[in-house]
Amino acid sequence: MGGHRPDLTRHVTAVGFDPDSGQLTVCPESSAWATKARLEQARVIAAANAAAGRTVVRALRILPPGTVPAPDPADVAPAAPAGIPRIR
Repeated sequence: MGGHRPDLTRHVTAVGFDPDSGQLTVCPESSAWATKARLEQARVIAAANAAAGRTVVRALRILPPGTVPAPDPADVAPAAPAGIPRIR
């Protein structure tokens, strides 16, 4: 299957993690991305563990789309360097 794979990280947001069970909870932006996340659960879990540098994620919980509101752009915008006011 060669070709470009869409990047799930831009369309599925991690919203919670239970260290006791190893369950990572994610919220997709649409039902199509929820399906894609379900189909690629093993890859998502492997990528999360690779990012952590060890096995911490053992299960994936996929919420229905829109369950968790998307972050406000101001919440994810990089902080301005000290001394430079933020413009809103």
